[in-house]
Amino acid sequence: MMKQLQPIKILDGIQNEQFATAQKWWWCSKILPFVGLILSLLVVVCDLSWLSSVIVVFAILSVLVEWKFDYLWEIAQTLHRKHEFWDSLGWQISKRERYVSSILKQPGKKD
Repeated sequence: MMKQLQPIKILDGIQNEQFATAQKWWWCSKILPFVGLILSLLVVVCDLSWLSSVIVVFAILSVLVEWKFDYLWEIAQTLHRKHEFWDSLGWQISKRERYVSSILKQPGKKD
């Protein structure tokens, strides 16, 4: 028999999933510039001029990953604010909200 989740628990799970995904992107956004720095040191020390184009790619990827992190973090923050607002007023989550929340869930994750 399948256990029925309460709407608040569903929203909590989605919110936690969004924060976890955003955190993975945050780590990538911090590691990419560091790798770029190491590669630039290699260009200077070992005179590997061909590596300069790779450093440019890492710089561009770093900005794009930072943007993706900000986007995912904002979604998670919006869900958090919504949950806190509903919880403070004692409102119930509507069927439409549960449907939208189920769409936002990451594929392959179990409840």
